[in-house]
Formats: sequence, C-alpha cells, structure tokens
Amino acid sequence: RINAMQSDLAAAVHTLQQLFDGGYTPDLFADQRTPVPAELTDDYWLDIARVNNPRYIRAQAELEVAALDHQLAQRKSYPDLTTGVTYTAVGTSDNSASGADALGVKVGLNMPIWFGKNKSARRATKLTQYAREDQLANVWNQVEDNILTVVDALTEIEETYALYRSRLISESDQMLASAYSAYETGKISFLDVLDSQRMVVRVRLEFESVEKKRRIASAELLMNAGLVGLEKVANNEG
Repeated sequence: RINAMQSDLAAAVHTLQQLFDGGYTPDLFADQRTPVPAELTDDYWLDIARVNNPRYIRAQAELEVAALDHQLAQRKSYPDLTTGVTYTAVGTSDNSASGADALGVKVGLNMPIWFGKNKSARRATKLTQYAREDQLANVWNQVEDNILTVVDALTEIEETYALYRSRLISESDQMLASAYSAYETGKISFLDVLDSQRMVVRVRLEFESVEKKRRIASAELLMNAGLVGLEKVANNEG
C-alpha cells in the first residue's frame, strides 16, 4: 500500500511539473495545505462568493451589458433634438456695406421612421436581458448549492478528524503498548502483537484518508468561493 501511494504521489508530481513547465515545488502551494477554518458560517462563504466567484461575476457583467443594450435600443426609437450655434466673423473693413459679425442659431428634430425594426430590436434586447437574468440566477444557485454541500461535508469531516486526533490514534497506540507488555510477559503470542500493529497501521491510514478528504473539501470550498488561497479569508476575519 505504501508503494502504491508513493507511485500515486510520483504521478501527481509529474502532472504538476507538466502544468507548471517544470517549475513546480512543494512550497508552491504551501499556504493552501492548511484547511480552511471550520467555524466559518455558510453566509460568510456565500458573501465571499458574491464578490469573488468568477462565474458569478461574469454572469453579472453579461446582465449589465444586456441591460445597456436594451436601453440603447429604446433610445433609438426616441426623436433626436439637435441644437447648435454658429458664429461668423466678418472682421474690420472700410466698406460699411460689409455688415457686422453674424450669430446664428439652429434647431433640428430627427424622427425615427423604422418603427418595426426598432420595435423588434427592443424586443430582442429585452429577451436577451431576461435570458441573462435567468443565467445569473442559475449560476448563483449552482454556486450556493456547491458551497452549502461542501460546507456540510467539511463539517462532518472535521468531526471525524477531531475524533481521530483526540481518541482513536492515542487509543491505538496504547493498545499496541499494552500488546508489547503482554507479549514480554508471555500472555499473548507474537501473532497477537502483529494483529495489534496491523490495527495501528489501519487507524493511521484511515486518519490520513480523513486528512486527505479534509484538504480536498477545503480546496473545493475555496474554489467555489472564488479564492486561490487563505489570504483573503484571514483578511476578512481581521
């Protein structure tokens, strides 16, 4: 099992080296190896996701663009009032008939005549706006569901992790120590000692499995919240 784990680790490191063009080192994601604080609430992560999740931010931007397009389509159906002022300098002259400088004012009104085309454009942009609103709601529902699911899973994982740290590991070590003492006094056989050692190894492996799930859940939570590391979490806590 140890050899299989070492092979998996080597394969993972090789993949990371390819992704980072050979620049991967174990210290590259050192800050992400610490699991996120388990005491943070669902609302805390949802608030972070509203301003950091890239999918949600993109959906918001697309909705804003659709709303602006609809406003522009509406304005194209309105008359355009144009005004202007012109000033003509005649200059000095000995000829009294040349007149003085001229000041002119002009007012114009442009009326849209393509009513059917403009109406279709308004309808199309409004439908696009509705579609972007639905898209934004769907994206947020997905983000919210993912965060709540990961937070619930992380809560259960933390309880199991605490159980191993507080009881199961120490109890398995005590059991193995008792088995050694019993073997030295001839109360149990060497096979019984091996069984105790096997039990300790199994508990340690199960604990490492829980630790792996704990870190994966933390990474998924950060990803859904739109964060890369724990820096922003620490800043928000402060």
